[in-house]
Amino acid sequence: MRTVDDLQYNGLKIIQDRDGFRFGMDAVLLANLAPVNGVKKALDLGCGNGIVPILLAGKRGVEEVFGIDINEKEVEMAKESVKINGLSGVKIIAGDLRNIQDYFEYESFDLVTANPPYLRVQTGDMSPNPMRAAARHEIYCTLKDVLNAAFKVLRSGGSLFMVHRTERLAEVLGECRNSRLEPKSLYMVYPRINDRPNLFLVRCVKCGSPDMIVERPIIIYNSEGNYTEEYLRIYYGGEGD
Repeated sequence: MRTVDDLQYNGLKIIQDRDGFRFGMDAVLLANLAPVNGVKKALDLGCGNGIVPILLAGKRGVEEVFGIDINEKEVEMAKESVKINGLSGVKIIAGDLRNIQDYFEYESFDLVTANPPYLRVQTGDMSPNPMRAAARHEIYCTLKDVLNAAFKVLRSGGSLFMVHRTERLAEVLGECRNSRLEPKSLYMVYPRINDRPNLFLVRCVKCGSPDMIVERPIIIYNSEGNYTEEYLRIYYGGEGD
């Protein structure tokens, strides 16, 4: 069963599978903090139900946004969401990012976003729901696959903006550098002020110089369990460059 959910910005909506994968906090942060200044063409790798392309175009104002996902059911939902929002600049494609060159030209994007599966296949409990399992575990693509695809389609000086779990922070930064995607800015995300961070977002520049800024921390909930003013500002305003 599908639901049509209000994204609480300018009438934007998204179609989601009630029992399948539904977008979360990580996708919201990814879309709203993505560095879109000067970006005319963006690609979301593993776009799922299309939440990031929809927000990049409908909220952040990126002229041309593509999304690619291997799951045809998710792709069809994403296409429907794009249609009901009237976002003519968004195109969703069913395809395997491991063969990214079959769908897009080399060095053709200013920005690539990615919310890849967080867990290796051998780790954690795998969901019996195929859509949820593919979203959480590296069944169809690994971290290296995502980075390889991003490097191929980004222009020199273009940015990869990715969200991942802190348990894999060292691995992610190392693999980015190995892929000639230089980490330039890092956001750490804390559920509450006294918690350890559980997510991070990193902006990498293709063939960039080796220097990185750690941005101010992002805290999601205050002591009363409500969203912090900072998170609400990100959600409703979008803070990326």
